[in-house]
Amino acid sequence: MNYEIIRLAIVLTGTAIAAFQDFKTSYIDDKLTLTMITVGVALDLLTLDYNFILYSVGIGALIFIIGYYFYKTGQIGGGDVLLVAGIQVLLPFYPSIHQFQFPFSLAVTSVPFIITIFATSALISLIGTALTYGWALKDKKLKPELKDSLLTITLIALIIFSIYLFSNFGSYQIIFLLLLAIPSIFLSMFKNQIMNEIIIQKVSLNEVEDEDVLALEKMPNLKKYGLKRVATKDQMKILKKISREKKSQKFYVYKNLPRMAPYILIGLILSLILGNPFAWALLK
Repeated sequence: MNYEIIRLAIVLTGTAIAAFQDFKTSYIDDKLTLTMITVGVALDLLTLDYNFILYSVGIGALIFIIGYYFYKTGQIGGGDVLLVAGIQVLLPFYPSIHQFQFPFSLAVTSVPFIITIFATSALISLIGTALTYGWALKDKKLKPELKDSLLTITLIALIIFSIYLFSNFGSYQIIFLLLLAIPSIFLSMFKNQIMNEIIIQKVSLNEVEDEDVLALEKMPNLKKYGLKRVATKDQMKILKKISREKKSQKFYVYKNLPRMAPYILIGLILSLILGNPFAWALLK
């Protein structure tokens, strides 16, 4: 007995709350995600199934270790890492309903459920991020990076053409691939403008929040202080010291980064409904 209904209820409720918190404040309460992890591990232990426990907790630990590295380098939020780890230990396998869905072999057995959720979330976030930043640029003078975008377009075109040439993909599958390509090209084309005019902001010390990502490349004069990229409590002490010494009263911060938890929620729901959305999109 693996308590599937209880797991589903907890993971949906927890992820929905995390998505709401992230959307409203860009912060996910650690108490929420740590509770999800604790309950997930407890339910795993109650199965008394060594292989089940090893698979669930082992992959959860691997997610945490890899995610922690990306968190420390400012590439992902700490709350997002704990949320994904929590989903893994709560739902280590596809729900049993997907045993009866097409295509069974890919939707259920080929890849871990958490990878399906993560990949689906990444696709949704790619589209959502392009739309969000596109809207933010609507009143600005556009500054496309033609060289970068041309390289991206060429690479994507070669990949899609190769897939079309050497596979049985039809127009439906090619449209799906284009769905991935268009936002990628847009983000590549306006990468520098989005970064410099929307994402990175110069703010006062009081506006730097816990776990904000510092744009250290914009503050080379502060390198001697040994600042790290993520604004933890220790880094906040250093920023206060810098401010007191009047070396800098404002700091460059990545303020408008994509908020991932809402996309994780959408990816989770789609994966629960479809099993493996990519299998449905590419094989139907």
